[in-house]
Amino acid sequence: PHLQRVDVSSVYRLTDLSMNALCSHCPHITWLSFRGCRRLSNRAVFLCIKFLDGLAHLDLGRCSQITDDGMCLLASGCHSLT
Repeated sequence: PHLQRVDVSSVYRLTDLSMNALCSHCPHITWLSFRGCRRLSNRAVFLCIKFLDGLAHLDLGRCSQITDDGMCLLASGCHSLT
């Protein structure tokens, strides 16, 4: 799959397991928004770093389970963000 832009904002049932499937099967994503997906945790951030080498945009707004640790992980591991 050559999906590059994904907006799953406010999909309340989206979980880290869902993100694993998305990121591992669609590695060409460069723009991703999961704003308001309150079930996602730092694991989702890890998955983005692990699978999405070309990720340039990531919207994590209102993701209350993503902590400072997740943001530090993102800052240290995802160098393609603009």
